[in-house]
Amino acid sequence: MKFAIKKLDPALLPRMARVLKAVGHPLRLQLLERLAAGECSVQELVKELRRPQAIVSQHLKVMRNGGVVVHRREGTRVIYALAHDGLVSLLSCLATCQSHCLAPDGNLSPPPERPAGSST
Repeated sequence: MKFAIKKLDPALLPRMARVLKAVGHPLRLQLLERLAAGECSVQELVKELRRPQAIVSQHLKVMRNGGVVVHRREGTRVIYALAHDGLVSLLSCLATCQSHCLAPDGNLSPPPERPAGSST
């Protein structure tokens, strides 16, 4: 089966890899999902995700360095938001893929069987 997809710009591949690395942790995916709903302070993220502030802050720093989130100060509070709307599409893609890519036991599903004699 062939799929029609946009070609990836080779010049942007390092940037794309940096973004994927910046969200490539379960907690960072949770942070991404929460921030897709709207900007949020570090304190609110700590409370909602029930994680220590130091851990949340460390992960937000990785995401900030990867260009995934932006922040601003409001007095003593630091407010985070997604750096761009394309990240919502990435989350949507992951949500779609989770049911297609993972077996019920949590392992990667095997690729679909190809009919005998078919080519790639």
